[in-house]
Amino acid sequence: MVEKIGHFKDDFASANPIDISKYELNELEIKVIQNISVGHKNAIGLSELCKRINGNERKIRLAIESLRNQGYLILFGQKLKIKSINEEFITVPSGYYFAETQEDVEEFINYMRSRIIAECLILRNIKLATTKKFTRQFGQLPLMG
Repeated sequence: MVEKIGHFKDDFASANPIDISKYELNELEIKVIQNISVGHKNAIGLSELCKRINGNERKIRLAIESLRNQGYLILFGQKLKIKSINEEFITVPSGYYFAETQEDVEEFINYMRSRIIAECLILRNIKLATTKKFTRQFGQLPLMG
């Protein structure tokens, strides 16, 4: 049996929507919460979210980041093909959604971990390429300074 969880970090025991009036949220954060649904199958893409709340992508991403830092379980999922109850494959949309299960959270953590590793590899490769480029152009790089 999959345990249902709520939207807020302290709400794991309940599948009930949270009372947003007890937290200090700005207007955009409230609109984001009101337009994100529970479960990966109900994910909403960023462009659709922008249309619904008449906001721009950058501000909405910052609002989502703020909500996550406050403990809201807003996840992002990639488009997936999964087996439905009747054994048919269905496509699950990519986008933002509230966690429905602990497994949702674990999948998101694994997704973010792989993104972090990929970004670290890019940084390492850029640093190596930069060191090689400037060593060739200017001779040995100084140790300090």
